[in-house]
Amino acid sequence: MNWHRLRHMLAPRELRLLSLKFQDRRQEQIFQIKWIRATRGLNYLWGACAIIFYVIMTVVTDHYTSHVDNNYFWFRIIIGVPLLIGLTAYKEWGRYTAQITMIYFLICAYTIFSISLIQFYLSAERDSVVLLLEMAAIFVFAQHFSRILFVWNLMFSVPCSTVTIIAIYLKGPETNLPFLPVIVTVVVLTLTGLFSCYSREVFVRRNFATMRNLERQNERANKLAEEAQGANEAKSRFLATVSHELRTPLNAILGYSEMINLGIAERLGKEKISEYASYIHDSGANLLKLVNQILHFTKSELIDRTVKPEILDVVDRLQGIAAQLQPLAAQSGSTIQLNLRNDLPTLIADPDRLRQMVTNLATNALKFSPAGANIDISAQQLNDNSLVIEVRDFGIGMDPLLLEYVLEPFTQLDDGLNRINDGLGIGLPLTKSLMEAHGGRLELESKPGKGTLAKLIFPPEAVKVREPKVA
Repeated sequence: MNWHRLRHMLAPRELRLLSLKFQDRRQEQIFQIKWIRATRGLNYLWGACAIIFYVIMTVVTDHYTSHVDNNYFWFRIIIGVPLLIGLTAYKEWGRYTAQITMIYFLICAYTIFSISLIQFYLSAERDSVVLLLEMAAIFVFAQHFSRILFVWNLMFSVPCSTVTIIAIYLKGPETNLPFLPVIVTVVVLTLTGLFSCYSREVFVRRNFATMRNLERQNERANKLAEEAQGANEAKSRFLATVSHELRTPLNAILGYSEMINLGIAERLGKEKISEYASYIHDSGANLLKLVNQILHFTKSELIDRTVKPEILDVVDRLQGIAAQLQPLAAQSGSTIQLNLRNDLPTLIADPDRLRQMVTNLATNALKFSPAGANIDISAQQLNDNSLVIEVRDFGIGMDPLLLEYVLEPFTQLDDGLNRINDGLGIGLPLTKSLMEAHGGRLELESKPGKGTLAKLIFPPEAVKVREPKVA
């Protein structure tokens, strides 16, 4: 049998071999608190028995021992009884730490046992047997209190039994006590108490560790169940949204192409054929856009969230993005307005991702703004040296309580099939994911009827002070 197997037989690996404390400090603190509470009632009972026993033994030894030993009677009463009465305050001590409780118990046991040991050593020959019996009884009582934890037992039993053996050895010739049987009795009592305490505490700690593991597994199982339920709800939203969004352009494509195929459009003239072909093209383009959105989101979430940062001129980049967005805004009579300062610092970011994020926010703002509304794009450096790019619209807005909801994939404020605004509901979640890949964050502010403000906040380490131009 090797050492590792023997070590595992004595105590589990998560316990220290001698002190039996858990390797995890937090788990050890929880165990001590719960163990003190669990043993509180039993120790009340033993504390009361110890007080009664100590008073009886004090009266008996005072009656049967010589007058010389009576010098210690009042000393025992003054010192010992208050300590034993203090055991009834176990609940109050247990509110603090197990270490304080342990120290208190050891003081009680050491003091009472030391007094009895001194009496035994200084007593007359005829009194030694009575005092030895009292000392043994006190030892057994005190050992039970110290058995609350094995360490307490060890700290009490070994010193007290060692001193007892020495005292009996020195006192033996005067009292004619059988040295060997008495010593064997002391050793057996000590080892029995130690081994029983050790095995009991290992058993209790194993059960505690098992219960804690079961609790953690239950918590993990509940968390996984919640995540699975959330994933199932997200799948349902995805299927409902995608089926609606894809069905609309597909119906248009199939309907107009069937009219052309049946010759209905020819009877209406070439202009109608051209018009229907235009509808088919627009529906196909819309369908392609939806598919690309799904592919971009899937790639961002599952495959590639890496960015290829470059040093970018924020002003030039935002001006280029705004120019690309102007034709889209013009379709609804809206305009893209830029509010930029020329002294903005440069930004370390992926240019394609930056264009994608600003475009997502701007198209989302156009979607929920009335015709002819303005979309403001601005940028500024904050006091903590971070850089924020803002996209503001003055559209319908939303309840601030729903801001977290719209950041979930495939969710929209209007999930009905008759909703006014189309889309898959992945623009904002995709933008949030890309900002997190840059080490930044996406923040939203909105009020119903007042519009929405979206902020792309880049961290200070992504902001680089613009170098002055050389004249």
